[in-house]
Amino acid sequence: MERVRFYDWVWSKKEAFFHFPQNHRGLSLYFDSADIENQIAVYDLDRGQIGSYLLNSSIRQIDIFPPTKDVKIVVSKLWKPKNDSRLLGVRLWDIRPLEIYREICMHAPSIFGIEITTLCNMHPPCAMCFRNIPNYVPNMTHISESIVENLNPFLKNAQVVLLHGTGEPLLCPTLFDVLDSVDSKNTYTMFNSNGLLLTEEKCEGLISKGLGEINFSIDAATAKTYGKIRSSRNFTKLKNNIKRLAMMKKEKNINHPRIVIYMILMKENIRELSDFVVLAHEVGAQAVYTKLLRPLVKDFITKRGEFTFKYKKQMLDTCSTEFRDNVLAAAKRAAELGIEFIGAESAIQDVLRSDSTKTPDAHSIIQPLCKKPWSEAYICIDGDVKFCCHMEPKNGEQNMILGNLNSQSFEDIWNGFLARRIRRQLSNGVMPAECWACPFHK
Repeated sequence: MERVRFYDWVWSKKEAFFHFPQNHRGLSLYFDSADIENQIAVYDLDRGQIGSYLLNSSIRQIDIFPPTKDVKIVVSKLWKPKNDSRLLGVRLWDIRPLEIYREICMHAPSIFGIEITTLCNMHPPCAMCFRNIPNYVPNMTHISESIVENLNPFLKNAQVVLLHGTGEPLLCPTLFDVLDSVDSKNTYTMFNSNGLLLTEEKCEGLISKGLGEINFSIDAATAKTYGKIRSSRNFTKLKNNIKRLAMMKKEKNINHPRIVIYMILMKENIRELSDFVVLAHEVGAQAVYTKLLRPLVKDFITKRGEFTFKYKKQMLDTCSTEFRDNVLAAAKRAAELGIEFIGAESAIQDVLRSDSTKTPDAHSIIQPLCKKPWSEAYICIDGDVKFCCHMEPKNGEQNMILGNLNSQSFEDIWNGFLARRIRRQLSNGVMPAECWACPFHK
């Protein structure tokens, strides 16, 4: 199938009919809905509704696996573009075949994650940071220009580019150059940041480069808990930095970058989750993003004055009443304040799904297979290529990578031996050993 050109298909009613091409088991459809939330329902003409998806400024893609070749797509809202009298449903601006049963992937990834730096301004490191692991020696550097240049042809056609990893992106001297290398009109760019280096000048730069989203890693709703987890006394400075960015957006009458605040859920902060939503409202954020501590093979302990952080003991029992009650209370508060509440992992999504008043969204549609190996690539600081950042070694095994851009072309890595083997296993319903730490398939 040839790629649909940008904004090639616009429909002006609440529903449209779609016929699947022959020999395609599934399609990824990429939409634009004017940055308003729009519920899309997909109906098989014979069997009724087969999926429900929520489109918004961060979710623009739905994957469809219809039982038959003909489906009906219905949107919940119509909207009127500027300088246009028509009422439109959504704009379908890209169609890509999902070749989920083939180990050779003929199209480049639509999502790129790039670890542009491993340097960080948090000294000492945050309590849960890998830098606290005994004998862990990270490669402290910025990504090389040659690696970025090798990726440029692919970044120009990517739908999403994420510019973060284990470091602070605002420390990277080439951050704005990388943002320049992508077309912000067609590509959604974003990164995570601790926010302490976000000056007015950098706010101006990020806005002018068309950054789509910035996620602020805070992990606490109070200065006391922030000081324990983030090892910093700069809670007020951080809040003021975020407020400044929100105010500059308002003064310029623009919607980008989308502001999200980020909490890694653990025993130390779970009771602050509802207050964290209130914090989002206070600083002018549009969303709260939550996830769990990642599983580790080896435990470690971090001491900060009178506070002792034991990594594995901080991991939450996601079946507990405390976890469920705090997640649901926060989601309810978010709805009251008009804040989007995002549960990034299956355990959080399970709690949100259990609330019968919540409409299913794109995160909560259960898919039979992980599709990252057909749509995503993650580039580490040294040029190592993975399908995602959760591909981790276990029990002393070698780092599990697909290849390295310093010695191989991206095309060769993308369809190399390991990449094909992982796709083949997933297609057969087998979870690859590389995916042992994945939080989305527990």
